[in-house]
Amino acid sequence: MKVKSMMKNNYLTLIGIIIGLSLVLTCAVAAMAPDNQNPETLLSNEPVVTAVKENIQIFTGSPVETIDSITIMETAFGNVYQVTTDDGNIFNVNAESGQIEAALVQRGFGEFNAAKDLSDMETAAHAFAEKYYKNFAEKKMTLVESGIIDHGDAGKEYVFSWNAMSGEVYTLSFVSVSYFPDDNLIEYHGIDRDLLVDTTPEISKEEAQKIGERAFSMGSAAKTTSGLQVIPYGDGQALSWIVNTVEYDKIGIAHGGNVYVDAESGKVLLKDPFN
Repeated sequence: MKVKSMMKNNYLTLIGIIIGLSLVLTCAVAAMAPDNQNPETLLSNEPVVTAVKENIQIFTGSPVETIDSITIMETAFGNVYQVTTDDGNIFNVNAESGQIEAALVQRGFGEFNAAKDLSDMETAAHAFAEKYYKNFAEKKMTLVESGIIDHGDAGKEYVFSWNAMSGEVYTLSFVSVSYFPDDNLIEYHGIDRDLLVDTTPEISKEEAQKIGERAFSMGSAAKTTSGLQVIPYGDGQALSWIVNTVEYDKIGIAHGGNVYVDAESGKVLLKDPFN
């Protein structure tokens, strides 16, 4: 299997991140709660293994998944169990709800069998997302990305992402499906979270961009873009301008990066430089 990224961290395009099911998961929350145990101990924890295995079997429709390893991983969206199975599949299982929030599955699902072009792939990906992301219809998910990424020798990747938009603001609820026909491989991410913040910014786009440019000491030649995104912050959420600013020096080296600016206070929440 060619190595693919399990988690991507680009809130503006929603490629990956960060990770639902269309079915009601019935496993007990208590059995899924993280307890900071090491992988060996987790594999011997029968309630955890049983609950994780049942949810994966529901997701894949296969009764034969065998758990090889379980580790606890802390993400921006909460704790998950990262699980590998005997056939090389990888799943992130929400440690509280039991929902599958990410999956890398080495066999195609039926939705993609007849797909031949981008339009067919989009139809198949939509059916897949609607089936496995339990609130897809209720949240009126909006298609925000549809395209093909050519990885050269590694093959092509068909990428589709949807978001529960609040006006022009990206929220934390999103689902993305990538299909790699050469490998018959599917990468899925589905995060489903309630919106906890007001999505009307106090700081204007222009103000946010100036703050972002000052954060990297950019000059007048800087090219700056921005968008509004609800992000995980502390124990809750924050409405943030994600400001991308770049400037090139005399030999063509880029300077700058992404700056997360609190859309209420103007505080810089995070600087993410290019290098």
